[in-house]
Amino acid sequence: MAPHAEHDDNCVAKQLAAGVEDAGLNTILITKIINCDAEASAELFRACKDLGFFYLDIFEHALRNAARDKPVNLPKAFQERRELFEATNKSLGDIGRVLLDSLSRSLELDAKDNLARHHHQDHASPTALGLLKYLPYNPAAEEVGHVSHTDIGSLSMVFSEVGGLQVYHPERKAWVFIPPKPGHTVCNIGDSVEFLSNKALRSSLHRVIPHPAEKGKSKMTVVYLMRPDTDTVFIDREGKKWRSVDWHNMKNRLFTEDLDSQASNLALTGRLGLDDLWDEKEV
Repeated sequence: MAPHAEHDDNCVAKQLAAGVEDAGLNTILITKIINCDAEASAELFRACKDLGFFYLDIFEHALRNAARDKPVNLPKAFQERRELFEATNKSLGDIGRVLLDSLSRSLELDAKDNLARHHHQDHASPTALGLLKYLPYNPAAEEVGHVSHTDIGSLSMVFSEVGGLQVYHPERKAWVFIPPKPGHTVCNIGDSVEFLSNKALRSSLHRVIPHPAEKGKSKMTVVYLMRPDTDTVFIDREGKKWRSVDWHNMKNRLFTEDLDSQASNLALTGRLGLDDLWDEKEV
């Protein structure tokens, strides 16, 4: 049995006890992708075409010791542990490029079009490593969780011990929870890779809401948001050409707009209209 198998069972049990639906994501082992395992590469490709979300098992990767460290207070802790953060940022970037290279081979892209070539370690980009804190659920609060959206960049990697992340499942036509799994990160495709792959890969709609079994908890989440080099060019869903940095800035501005403005723009959610605002009665 894998060292974290018991924890995985606990995640599923918590979902069932709360009476909520699980997304049922595939699990990809990063070691197999690094070793160009054909079956694992095909499974990764299917996951990124179908829903755009998957678990990535990094337990055997060099990052595992850093990932086990508990969250620390900033900014003093940043200065004290700067080497850890920098090593984590580099390691996640390396993992991202391995995943993008595997997807490029599955897409049969020429070397010049390889997705990893748009994500250099030493080039300017808005790639970010961040820490997000979601407060315990308060029924009186006007803003809860994170509004539904597709991600701006190429790949997102999410580390959390508290549930609440949901993806909209187009086949089920329903929002489903993605429970956290120790030893894993939840990965998803963002807009930039959907566009760079000529829409072969899916950037899916997702959101963060209070999990019914954990409403009283604060939710701490470490996110790695991999984004293309600033001069990368792609075509969006409406046929408009963008530089990566301009897409990033436009969509970040859109997050600050009112709901009417957001609903009239395809960029935030990949569709017109916002009929998916969270209602506590849903769960």
